[in-house]
Amino acid sequence: MNRAKIERDVLLKLFNDAYDGLDAIAKKPADVRDVGEVNDLLNIVEVNWPSIESLSKAVQEAIPDTSTTDELHDECVLLANARSRRVRAKGFADRFIKSFEQPKSPPRSNPRRAVKLPVLPIRRFNGNIYEWREFWASFEIVDRDEDLTESEKMRYLISYLDDEPRRTLENIGISTLGYREAT
Repeated sequence: MNRAKIERDVLLKLFNDAYDGLDAIAKKPADVRDVGEVNDLLNIVEVNWPSIESLSKAVQEAIPDTSTTDELHDECVLLANARSRRVRAKGFADRFIKSFEQPKSPPRSNPRRAVKLPVLPIRRFNGNIYEWREFWASFEIVDRDEDLTESEKMRYLISYLDDEPRRTLENIGISTLGYREAT
């Protein structure tokens, strides 16, 4: 029981610290809240929850029948409080993340346009600083596409790079560097 309780207490400390971090973010003004931080803290809560729950049940089962009911009661309350914090953390994070999702606008159409224009090609970029603006002006259509994930945008970005810029991003790796940091 001692080992399970120690492991559970360590995970519970991480869990509670993450919950307290989310609670602190909730008290900040909306314009200074960080989506990445909210996701990271919620991930800590969610990743540790199954272990906390199973270790808490192991601790409860290991309490001898000869012990007082207070010990079992305290363990049940501890688990119930953690469960309640998890639900509140998920609720806050879900509401917060949804507040950043913008409703999809219908595709623009111009009834006056009689001719369908061809799709403009995206220029390639080889690292020449004088060509950056021209490249970005053509690539921006990908950057602004709300239907693409950050990793999809990163793959598109790498596919339009040549030479040194491409090698740099490929060496760093898509999982290491986020799209926003790369752009």
